[in-house]
Amino acid sequence: MPRVLIVNQNPSQIPRATRVLTSSHVTDIVCIKTVAAALEHLEDVTEGTQSAPDLMIVDLEFPLGSGFDILRAWKNDSDFHPIKIIVWAASEEPHAELCRLFGLKHVLSDFASDHELHAAVKDCLSRQQTKNARAAGSI
Repeated sequence: MPRVLIVNQNPSQIPRATRVLTSSHVTDIVCIKTVAAALEHLEDVTEGTQSAPDLMIVDLEFPLGSGFDILRAWKNDSDFHPIKIIVWAASEEPHAELCRLFGLKHVLSDFASDHELHAAVKDCLSRQQTKNARAAGSI
């Protein structure tokens, strides 16, 4: 079962993302509301006290810190590279090109439809499952 980490401080976005994920048959969902807590969670993954998510849905704009701090931690630790990321920010435009430099495929605005978010989740999780199957030698 895939594990998804949502990092978003917007109170309306977490239930929306959770609804989209559960419609995609994802039940292992962790919600974090601050950049500091997300970075701590990733540190716990490195230390082995938390399971790594298969997917992170990350907002970029926070009162303290930036979602780019999370992206930098992901980019700088090769153990995190298998984790797929969807950037889901208030505005897609100013961030899209920079996110692409991080190698991210999915950058959505908060105004993206549930269908668009669902499609991005489905794409990320199917790519992750294919990669896991290859690693296990079943493909």
